[in-house]
Amino acid sequence: MAESNPDALILEGCPRSTHTDDEDFIRLARESVIGYRHFLAVNELRVLRAEEYIRTVPRPLAGAPHLGVWFSARIDALCIRSDGLLVAIEIKTGNAVEPPGILATLPSVFIYHHVADWAFSPAHGLEVVRLLPHRGESTHVRIGESEISTGRAFVREMVIALDARAFAPRTGPKCAYCQCVDTCPAHRRMAKSSTPF
Repeated sequence: MAESNPDALILEGCPRSTHTDDEDFIRLARESVIGYRHFLAVNELRVLRAEEYIRTVPRPLAGAPHLGVWFSARIDALCIRSDGLLVAIEIKTGNAVEPPGILATLPSVFIYHHVADWAFSPAHGLEVVRLLPHRGESTHVRIGESEISTGRAFVREMVIALDARAFAPRTGPKCAYCQCVDTCPAHRRMAKSSTPF
């Protein structure tokens, strides 16, 4: 049964991948599956949703009602703890997690919190966890009013700056994944200046 056997689960998850021949990949995947299961058990967490894509509705920006802001995120795992606390888990495969004081200030954590709070309105609070399951390391943060105010101010400033075109578009390796690549002025400039095919 794939649910109880990490190797079967990995192979089922990537049946046509060349990664299954890569011993380092298989080791990392195995350690991650085992570590994730251990984390859930030790913290008495039950998975409610996995790989959940959530997008909030647009809302007017305070002080700039002509601008709207919405958020989207793919939450790796949304769990509920035995005491009713909602836990949004961000799973990483790196080498270290940030300390709670730094993690609480990251815009991505504010967005994770905002999206999960908007979608599920947890009655017993919400915690964001950054987890390195293969290393058995995690950082947990409960986002308070101070972090929410800081996150809102950061987003507000960024949206106003984007509206004022304060950030010049630039090309880079992520252009291939951008939804705006066909209309981006920087991409058009790059295409016009490159050697013809």
